[in-house]
Amino acid sequence: MDKDAVEEASPIKILGRGLDTVILNIYPVDDEGDIVHQRLSDVLEEELNLYKDRAQQEDEAIPTRWVFAGETLFMKDKGGSHFKWILTCDQFSLAISRGIKVALLGQVRFSSEYLWRWNHHPEKGISDVLLFLTDIFGPNIAFQPSEVDIAVDITGWDIGSCQVKDRFIHRAVQTAPCPETIDRTMIAGPEQVIERWKRITGLPFGVHTSAVSCLIYDKQHEIKYHAPKKAWFHDLWLAQRGEDGSAAWDGESAVWRIEFRFRRQALHEFDLENIYDVLVHIADLWTYAAGHVGGGADGLTDGWLRYVVPSEDSNRSRWPVHPCWRVIQGAFTLPAAPVLSSTPGTEAGMSGRAGAAVPLSQPAPTALDLKPFIRQCKHRVSMMQAFAAIAGYTISVEAWREGYADERQPEERDVEPDISDTFHFIYENVQAYLDDKKRDFNKLVRKKRVLYRLQAVA
Repeated sequence: MDKDAVEEASPIKILGRGLDTVILNIYPVDDEGDIVHQRLSDVLEEELNLYKDRAQQEDEAIPTRWVFAGETLFMKDKGGSHFKWILTCDQFSLAISRGIKVALLGQVRFSSEYLWRWNHHPEKGISDVLLFLTDIFGPNIAFQPSEVDIAVDITGWDIGSCQVKDRFIHRAVQTAPCPETIDRTMIAGPEQVIERWKRITGLPFGVHTSAVSCLIYDKQHEIKYHAPKKAWFHDLWLAQRGEDGSAAWDGESAVWRIEFRFRRQALHEFDLENIYDVLVHIADLWTYAAGHVGGGADGLTDGWLRYVVPSEDSNRSRWPVHPCWRVIQGAFTLPAAPVLSSTPGTEAGMSGRAGAAVPLSQPAPTALDLKPFIRQCKHRVSMMQAFAAIAGYTISVEAWREGYADERQPEERDVEPDISDTFHFIYENVQAYLDDKKRDFNKLVRKKRVLYRLQAVA
């Protein structure tokens, strides 16, 4: 049977949709809200330096006095890029500069876990963080969106088995101001095909530094081999239900993510100069990237990227959109909203029926309190990684133990290894090491619990 026929006979289901990355630039502003060039306050700079000096002395992140939603922010021992100080917690990371050469004071990057926890009320989750940041920088600051990634997780369509080079078409880097130029600005296929064991696992469209780009990838594969601490997505997917109330995901079928990335250049062209404008226009951004269900205002298929069905038309850009892609196009269907505009002649320009309501043939993804799942998943994965490390070191210790001469108890051994005996040997020698270094095991454990966010700072 033809692969595309199978796809048409197997309707896909949306398991999740929302913001996956949000990066905001922090600028000082005057009383009128205009950006000004203003150096970081001396008092704050001195405090940050004290924390960083201590982190460098201890060669690890150390807790600070700032606490967000019950979690302490930690100062890292190193800065990064243009930023001298970096503070982190599970919800976000905050990079801070002195604001000497440029007006930029800092940059806040929300964690994927935090954004997905708030994906049904992102304005609340983001507002809480921004309000907290005014306690650090003061009230006269503005937050400018630097990058926004919007993602949709689907099942029921194995994109890895599609004819990706012929059926996926996307807009070229060049600008496309007029419909008649679309033939020359559409590219067939992804930038490359990422494979593992001769199986497609990723399809990038456009480079990540472009104004707009997209990455379509096997999310389960990423979790299994690259990000096991994100296995909490399984709980989110399992909570979803189809039209008949049955589980939308069986726990085994492939789950693919379509992730569109909008960088500062595109957001500026869309006149989205603050994060709250972005939140209002999430559906419009998605529609610009994936296209309108049924085509644009002129009736022609549109979208920065789409999967098409071949026809007799010699112009590939006019080929009809595949039924599965139409479901993806409607993933963020919302009531009618204002059409986004931009400077004519830009790559990021939008036109058509942005925000037009399109009925979905399936229920919207169900909200789920992910916090306990995220915490349990991270704890479980961290413990398994620790056990794996301990197992490896234990085997190495036992291998080296043969003929090992301990000053306190010289011995020559020629017996079969026994794990309980090995652990007793490790206990004695680790305790001797701690005693020799005058280190308290209980104090070290409490310190690690704070570092791993398992215990509040005393």
